[in-house]
Amino acid sequence: AAAAAAAAGSMSAAPADDSVDDVDGDERDAEDALGVLIPFLDLLNHRLGTDIDWSTEEAPLPAAAAAAAADAAPTAAVAPTTIASVAFRTGVDGPGVRKGEEVFNTYGEQSNAQLLLEYGFAALDNRADTFALRVGVGGGGAGGGLANVRTLGPFHIARAPDDGDDGVDFFTQFPPALFRALGDPAAALAAADKRTNGGCGQSGASSSAAAGDGDDDGSAIEIEADDVSTLLSVLKARLEPFAATAARDAHFAAFGDGGAPAADAGADAAAIDARIVGIARYRDGQRRVLEEAVATLQATLRAATA
Repeated sequence: AAAAAAAAGSMSAAPADDSVDDVDGDERDAEDALGVLIPFLDLLNHRLGTDIDWSTEEAPLPAAAAAAAADAAPTAAVAPTTIASVAFRTGVDGPGVRKGEEVFNTYGEQSNAQLLLEYGFAALDNRADTFALRVGVGGGGAGGGLANVRTLGPFHIARAPDDGDDGVDFFTQFPPALFRALGDPAAALAAADKRTNGGCGQSGASSSAAAGDGDDDGSAIEIEADDVSTLLSVLKARLEPFAATAARDAHFAAFGDGGAPAADAGADAAAIDARIVGIARYRDGQRRVLEEAVATLQATLRAATA
């Protein structure tokens, strides 16, 4: 059955047009508005993909409450006549919630890096995980070595789509801007400088340009095999430290979420520091992203040479 709950009170929620009025009457995005704490519902844990629905509802005040509110109001014109509530429903469009099961909320499609920073926990096998890659460009100046090295990024590489299809949407997994930067790094640097510095270039060792996922003009991209090979080599190197601790990370990542630890865990789950579990899940997620990215790039190269 679906689960539903409502919390009534004088709290406010963002209106349907995603804007709110501040005390000066200026509109600002709901993202910048103050949030609210809702008793009981704020205790619900996060699970990605949970079927939920939030809504605001208004109902007439019961007669006794309306009379009391009218007596307390300075004038009849400002006496409240309705009570606002926030309604939460889950399981309406999905399989529902079985008796005795935990009722979950979802905090949105957030990677384990975001969950750790904002909420202090990480999810096991988080499909929203990404790997933030920065690309070094240059280094061939008169100073040699790291002189004049510039970085582009971060470019967020995602998990391979898990939609049951044998095919992979390449640019769902890899941001198009990454291959634009690999194909023409000078143009990518110039575009980043124009955006961040009003057209004034940067100089100096290891400076950073603010190019990233969103830096894409929407035009067609011709992917060169050399760029795929270069990216594959880079990601293999990034994968090595995560692969080296894969067994240990999987061991500790199995604890938590109210479930039993892995059969060979050996220790009482309650004795494991939640921070260790969070770090293990973060590292496990980074490994999964990189392994899937490497597999996709290898398949792309095989297809290109077939």
